[in-house]
Amino acid sequence: GLFDSGVGGLSVLRQVALSCNGAQFIYLGDEARCPYGNRQKSEIGLFVDEIVTYLTSFQLDALIMACNTSCAMALDVAQARIQRSPATALFDLIEPTAQYLAESAECSKIGVMATFGTVSTRAFSLALRRHGYSGEVAEVACPALVPLIESGKLAEEAQNELLRAALKSYLLSLAGSS
Repeated sequence: GLFDSGVGGLSVLRQVALSCNGAQFIYLGDEARCPYGNRQKSEIGLFVDEIVTYLTSFQLDALIMACNTSCAMALDVAQARIQRSPATALFDLIEPTAQYLAESAECSKIGVMATFGTVSTRAFSLALRRHGYSGEVAEVACPALVPLIESGKLAEEAQNELLRAALKSYLLSLAGSS
């Protein structure tokens, strides 16, 4: 099983499906409450508890939190809920990403583009440090990206232009945070 606040996690599902040939998946995209990035920790915790409760009712082997905001703000809630389904392994994307970057990145600075919620927790910075990264970490909130990604229309030129403008602004912000 996988969940995200919307459709962005489908890219994670695509990669997992390629690695797990023949496996069956359940994906929950919480479009009704998307976006999560500007919500309070307590609200995200409630959403995560509901979602994990629902998905574990399917007798899953594993559950992937494909929503970084959920992971950054409510991993503890998911871990507590998943303990009631001990046959289900819980995975997030922040820890393995940080581990990979810390072990393989030969750079002195890493930039993180995320939601306000994820940036406010410094989840990536903290995870990178836990895995031994000693370089600089700059995190910038990117609220304009969620509606662009969730629109499902990135192939359209008008949306693509909006995306390029937003990315340019965020990348310049990251570059200036040295």
